[in-house]
Amino acid sequence: MVLHFSGAIDILWLEEDELARLLEQAGEAPHLLDFIRLMVNTGLRPGEALNLRWDVEVNLPSGLIALQAEKVKSGKGRHVPINAAARAALLSRARFRAQYCPGSPWVFCHPNGERIKCVKKSFATAVRRARIDKRFTPHGLRHHTATALLRRGVSPATIQKLLGHADIATTMGYAHVVPQEVEAALLALENPLKKHLTLDAQTKTAL
Repeated sequence: MVLHFSGAIDILWLEEDELARLLEQAGEAPHLLDFIRLMVNTGLRPGEALNLRWDVEVNLPSGLIALQAEKVKSGKGRHVPINAAARAALLSRARFRAQYCPGSPWVFCHPNGERIKCVKKSFATAVRRARIDKRFTPHGLRHHTATALLRRGVSPATIQKLLGHADIATTMGYAHVVPQEVEAALLALENPLKKHLTLDAQTKTAL
C-alpha cells in the first residue's frame, strides 16, 4: 500500500499477508529474518538495528534497548522496550553468536564476528520473492511499525517517543495513512456528545 506524503515521499507499509510472505522468504537468511522481526517490533531505524551491541545498547534482563544520543539521527537517546517477538529475534542472534563468534560485540554479525553493515541486497531479494512492491526498503519496516501502532489506537505522542522522531509533525504524517481509522475515531468521539449537542440546539431554537 502506498501513500504520497508531502508530495515527495512515498510511505509504504505491509498488510498482514505481505508481512507473512516477507518473513517466509527471509527465512532463507536467518540474520535477515531476525532483522525484520526486530525491526517491526521496535520501530528502530535500519542503522540503529545494525549497530546494536550486546550489553551496551541491548540489555535482555532489563527488557530494554538503550540507544545512545550520539548514535541516533535525532541526537536524542531513547529506550525501546523489548517485547516477546523482539526478544525471540535477539535470542536467535545470541545463539548464532555463541556458536560462531562468542567474542563479537555486535548483535548482527558475520560468522567471523564482523558487523553486518547492510542488508539492502538480501532484503530486496526477499521483497521480490514475496511479491511485494520493489520500492519497499528496510526503512519501510519502520513506516510499517508506526502505521500499525496508529491503526491500533496508539497515540502519536507515544509513537513519537518510541520511534525517536525529533518533531511530532513527522509522526502526525502517518495519520494520513489511515483516514478511515481517524474518521471512525472522530465519530466515536462525536457519538457520546450527540445527545448534548442536540439538546443544546433545541434549547437555542426554543429561545
